Amino acid sequence: MWPWPWASWADACAGGTGLSYRSDLMHKGRRAPVTNRIAIFLGLILIAAFVADTMIFGNEHLIYLGKKLFDLIEWIAFWR
Repeated sequence: MWPWPWASWADACAGGTGLSYRSDLMHKGRRAPVTNRIAIFLGLILIAAFVADTMIFGNEHLIYLGKKLFDLIEWIAFWR
């Protein structure tokens, strides 16, 4: 039994092995595009969050996370 939020988004397939996503919740199968205005707005929110975080807590943890991100990218590139 699916928990409440997911139970209304997907119905069981006839075969019972997977899910069939309901198209009435996706505007008849079409997805809303991300416009330039939405992308710029999200980018500005992200930049404002980083600036506020740096002003309040400093930048040491961001440098640490950046180093760990580069380590992760290097580790993933090894498996290519």
